[in-house]
Amino acid sequence: AFVEDQAGFSMTYTTGNNLVELFLDWTGVRKGEQREQFMAGLSAWKKMGVLKVGLKGHYYHYALSELNNKREHIHDYAIIKPFLGVELENLGILHNLEAKAGALVSLDRDRGQGRHWKTPAGLILEIGADIWRFHLDEMFYSGSRQMGFGLQHYGEFY
Repeated sequence: AFVEDQAGFSMTYTTGNNLVELFLDWTGVRKGEQREQFMAGLSAWKKMGVLKVGLKGHYYHYALSELNNKREHIHDYAIIKPFLGVELENLGILHNLEAKAGALVSLDRDRGQGRHWKTPAGLILEIGADIWRFHLDEMFYSGSRQMGFGLQHYGEFY
């Protein structure tokens, strides 16, 4: 059940070389023409010396409105990004330098179009640097279009 004054939660657990974050963001309650929608996510990594292995993932659920007209269908979308990286610290003016490589895989389904999931995938490369008080990130992706249904099934929030 949707509780108006509670829109989600976030939890983080860390130790020296490990991190796990979970969240749930309830972005819409089923009311009239408005659809129920929420997003959940996971981020986890383990550092072993300069090596870092991890995973990021999100799940988005876009449900029916109370009116439940024939054009509405429940839509599920998940994206998973496992990675392997290297993180170096205290390199002169660079406080931190991190490079990661991994896969980017989506699971996209409109339940009104059957049980078939669209599963685009690709390679993702990332580099990040902390210089003085600034953080810079750059990302390169090569692969299939990630949102198989485009924006036709997503709420305005996304």
